Amino acid sequence: MIDSAQFLAPTRLVDADHPAVVSAAARLTAGARDDTEQAVRLHDFVRDEVLFGWAPTFDEQKASEMLQSRIGFCNTKSTLFAALLRARGIAARLHFATINRRILHGLIRAPYEFVDHSYTEVLLGQRWIAVDSYTVDEPLHRAAMARCRAEGRRIGYGVHTGGTTQWDGRSNAFSQFVADGSVADLSDEDFGTFADLDAFRATGRGRNRPHFVARLALRWLIRGANRRVERLRGLS
Repeated sequence: MIDSAQFLAPTRLVDADHPAVVSAAARLTAGARDDTEQAVRLHDFVRDEVLFGWAPTFDEQKASEMLQSRIGFCNTKSTLFAALLRARGIAARLHFATINRRILHGLIRAPYEFVDHSYTEVLLGQRWIAVDSYTVDEPLHRAAMARCRAEGRRIGYGVHTGGTTQWDGRSNAFSQFVADGSVADLSDEDFGTFADLDAFRATGRGRNRPHFVARLALRWLIRGANRRVERLRGLS
């Protein structure tokens, strides 16, 4: 039997007990046959209704705040997905690893060659299933895939061309962290699983170590990056 208690509990960021999160999770899963169908519905909501991009607060968005902002990237969309799942009694944990900044080519230039990336592991049928296929919304995914293929890129514009935005709730699915060997330097470190971003940050091992000056610079970079995302999305 898997001990999943810590991955069912709310945290500061994964505020699964917030009324807005509880209400949204219940509404989105109404009538679902089982946990798998609930998880897939929540996945599709995070993928479709929270557009890929960056809020001014970067990764300091609680799940409940994301339901208002409706914008996020891997770390914050993972936070929301985990919170919605926990609100329905489905254990979810965040897995952190580095990812090559080339995944964001054409959108934003990260200051480090490898940046922090998170995906969600969902406990279904006593098996942890790994997904980040909710990270990129479908219109952006279509446009980004077309741009990558036209330029002969394997990764860029927020996607891996071997990835998918579809998840059946039974197997792993990735739109970004596609560890199929086609990008040899996709990642250079696996940090393991955590209850939330705060727990990961507390280890001091992350590559994105924001400080005051860095956050000011991020606000400027994010505005341009979001404009580029919108232009690309409009091509789909």
